Amino acid sequence: MVVIVSDKKNIIIVGAGGFGRELESWIESDPQKKHKWIIKGYLHDFKGKNPLENYQTDYRVLGSFYDYQFDSDDYCLIAISDWKWKKEIYNSLLGKVKILTYIDSRALVGKFSEIGEGSVICPFVAISTDVRIGKCVTINVGTQIGHDCRIGSFTSIMSQVEIGGHCNVGERVFIGSHANIIPQRHIGDDAFVGAGSVIISNIKAGKRYFGNPAIEIPN
Repeated sequence: MVVIVSDKKNIIIVGAGGFGRELESWIESDPQKKHKWIIKGYLHDFKGKNPLENYQTDYRVLGSFYDYQFDSDDYCLIAISDWKWKKEIYNSLLGKVKILTYIDSRALVGKFSEIGEGSVICPFVAISTDVRIGKCVTINVGTQIGHDCRIGSFTSIMSQVEIGGHCNVGERVFIGSHANIIPQRHIGDDAFVGAGSVIISNIKAGKRYFGNPAIEIPN
């Protein structure tokens, strides 16, 4: 269920990598969020070098997502593309803090479409009518998803991807930037689609595809 934000919220970004810093920028430039959401900082589990070191940001790592003590008015956004980490963190945060769904106001979401809890929809994404998106799905900038598609939970779709109508993308799938999936194709659970690939056939669960047209590559 999508959380509707009406009052100011304290936002903690879970994941201090590149996507987390992108999300920091999207929130602060989002005309509907920038005056209502207050970013407190990042959570990240790391040993040794601070992941924000040598990068420009206005915030700091507050602690680990495993043992951070949340305030009652804290909300989290999960900014991680690797499905294993994303699923583990999502499950570890349940019951500890409110997990937001982020839909940038510059994205387009069609009629009758549904977006699951913890998902992140970035600027200039276009989601057509009657699309079902599971929980904790990442859809990066400029991606287009055609009508009547189904996207499984914990899937990550990078920037400028085009997915045709009536496609079924399973759970825990990774689709690289600029990939193109023609209509009515099925991508099985745990599949990997390389950047720039053109998918013209169905992909079985757990398989890796790359190229134009895409072919299976060894795991």
